[in-house]
Amino acid sequence: MGFRRVYLLLLIPLLLSAQTAPWPTYGWPAAAPETQGLDPARLEQASQYITENCPTRYSLLVIRNGYLVFERYYNGSYASQANNIKSMSKSVLSVLTGIAIQEGRIRGVGQTLEEFYPEYFHDGLDSRKSDITLKHLLTMTAGFEWDELSTTSAELFRSWNWRQKMIEWPMTSDPGQVFNYNTGLTHLLSGILTKVSGTSTLAYATSRVFDPLRITCYRWTQDPMGIYFGGSEVWLTARDLAKFGLLVLRQGRWEDREIVNREWLRESTRIHARNGLGWPMGDYGYLWWNKPQQGYPVILASGFGGQYVFLVPDLDLMVVTTADSGISVENLIVYAQAFDFLSRYILPAVAGPAPSIEPGGIVQSADYTPVLAAGSFGSVFGRALSLVENTWDGDMPADGRLPASVGGVRVRIGGRTAAVSYAGPGQINFLVPPDLVPGRHKVEVLTARGGASAEVEVADAAPAWFQVGRRRVRPGDVVELYASGLGRTEPTAPVGAVVREPLALIAPPDVLVAGRATTVEWSGLVYAGVYQVNVRVPADTPPGEARVQLRVAGRSAASDAMLDVAQ
Repeated sequence: MGFRRVYLLLLIPLLLSAQTAPWPTYGWPAAAPETQGLDPARLEQASQYITENCPTRYSLLVIRNGYLVFERYYNGSYASQANNIKSMSKSVLSVLTGIAIQEGRIRGVGQTLEEFYPEYFHDGLDSRKSDITLKHLLTMTAGFEWDELSTTSAELFRSWNWRQKMIEWPMTSDPGQVFNYNTGLTHLLSGILTKVSGTSTLAYATSRVFDPLRITCYRWTQDPMGIYFGGSEVWLTARDLAKFGLLVLRQGRWEDREIVNREWLRESTRIHARNGLGWPMGDYGYLWWNKPQQGYPVILASGFGGQYVFLVPDLDLMVVTTADSGISVENLIVYAQAFDFLSRYILPAVAGPAPSIEPGGIVQSADYTPVLAAGSFGSVFGRALSLVENTWDGDMPADGRLPASVGGVRVRIGGRTAAVSYAGPGQINFLVPPDLVPGRHKVEVLTARGGASAEVEVADAAPAWFQVGRRRVRPGDVVELYASGLGRTEPTAPVGAVVREPLALIAPPDVLVAGRATTVEWSGLVYAGVYQVNVRVPADTPPGEARVQLRVAGRSAASDAMLDVAQ
């Protein structure tokens, strides 16, 4: 598993100066954009974009390193105006759920819906509903028939008992199988928080989050039975929304206390379900969206009308934008506009030089030789390749795919997107597509600050050992070794995806141990870019140090693995 860790280290947000800015409990500390590494002209361009293209948008706030560096209001809005934040309320419920778990009020996300609502479970109910868990509510995968943008929700909310009506709603899929955005599920969650806290959802939110942050909740609608609407109808100002966002950027801490556990925030903001609805917000966590922009992981809360809190942990950057929540449901362009000015103007406003690649700076990651292999990792060495150091978190993608970008960097090779596993100012690691045609290819490093490119040779196979430390073995033993660039597999390795099951090589490599031909018991791809070779140590191998040489398709590895052969 050691090699997996090389590429799948935890994603650790880089908080550039988190301890230098005063906490905004009683008011946001302001700073000029340039003092926090932002180009003010770019931010003005974002504001101009809103003025010219966004007649329903109310606000734009940019916070960097804990400082409010840009604040504008539009279309008659103003700083003290509270706005219905709509489904951004769901992210508030996500935090409250984490608090309830850390307080022991909820055992965990595996608790079933039936445990919380036994009074609504009866004979004749679809038996699959007994398998619905809290996690299914948080990830919108409970399996109910639902169309969020039609009259479906109106039918639910015309009933007297919204929770019972939702539980009795028809199902179309097994729990956990299909993502289907459903505000009825978050109302069930609000009812659960009411039950386990012994108070209302508003009172629980006020005591645990709003009061410590000095956030004022101006209004929160209740259902006919007095349960606060789960997932909508919360009224906050843009500045108070930004406080909530900063709580998440600061990994759950506020001043000298922990409001919510950082591990809960990490788990709730990573991807658990792929969004197949065609909506622009990305993929889904526990009531948070997740969508990379300009190569940076972006966590977001989203509300009807195109309202967003964008969190960019790598850059310690937050963007808050509110809008008219009373627009027509068909006006879908407002959902995309915020991503437009975020990616076109605000992220490129982060100051830094354009990247450059060193001469001969593209090599195979395993042994730094200048020939890359299809399906193996390559490294780019240069300057200003990324503003941050970041490694792909292997748990983030719900389906195991490597990301197309990390640390503000995207890589293309031969015109194809290459999954990125590591980004740093001086080095980028990327996975060569396993089906890339051999030959000379251009590698492009693309960032919001510009790009750089160079050519490299790509072969079907370019063998290299991963040196794992000297292994002590006996003649006749079978030893597992790890390598790179051993060729194509059957079936073909998935493009940019983690290997779920080992894939056997079409043509096994040739291996010598202490100059003796040895039997390769098995060879194949076991992780993205990492091959395993099981070799039997020849019976006549003399004791002592033994070099293990590797050869594939006429190419020999530039370095050798080493074994210690015992008597």
